[in-house]
Amino acid sequence: MSAWTLHLPYEAISWRSMNSRDHWSKRRADVEATHLYVNQHLRHVTAPPPEPPVRISVTMWAKDRRLRDADNALASAKPAIDAIVGAGVIEDDNWKFAPVWEVRVVPRPDDPGWTIRLEELR
Repeated sequence: MSAWTLHLPYEAISWRSMNSRDHWSKRRADVEATHLYVNQHLRHVTAPPPEPPVRISVTMWAKDRRLRDADNALASAKPAIDAIVGAGVIEDDNWKFAPVWEVRVVPRPDDPGWTIRLEELR
């Protein structure tokens, strides 16, 4: 089974609540910035993309010890996952290609960031 991992800096992804009421132009600017970060960091991934179906694991390495909901971490990471799909790493992130998703929020004040991992399920 092959696996593929992308590490992003904390600022690459804007924290987003599922109930966010931001103006659409701010949201769009955040999404475009995330796509730019992902495309820059994709150049450093040397492993071949995994074959579907895959498990998508998102880990937010939080910059502090505040309590955060994992579903908001997933909502925040969605633009990064869409950028990975857009770059052709996996064909799509629907149930056919990515039937299993895992989300974790782990405090790591000394080295905050995001890790997105794709693993073959076969």
